[in-house]
Amino acid sequence: MIMGLNHSQFLLMQQGDKSVEIRLNDRKRSFLKEGSLITFIDLKTDKKIEVIVKKYINLKLFVNCISLLPLPKLEVPLMIL
Repeated sequence: MIMGLNHSQFLLMQQGDKSVEIRLNDRKRSFLKEGSLITFIDLKTDKKIEVIVKKYINLKLFVNCISLLPLPKLEVPLMIL
């Protein structure tokens, strides 16, 4: 499977600082499972990195992932109202 990543996210993954990727479970990704090979392509430089899925979690609601992720690793503002 090939997936594009923004340059900043690609660099984080390449350096080992990013180990979680959240994607919509659409038809294209519905066959992913633990052990699947993903090739991420830097959308700015076209560089590639290959990773193997270590853990795959299919959540019904996006909000459910908050309890699974370490909060300091989140790179977006988080507001719980």
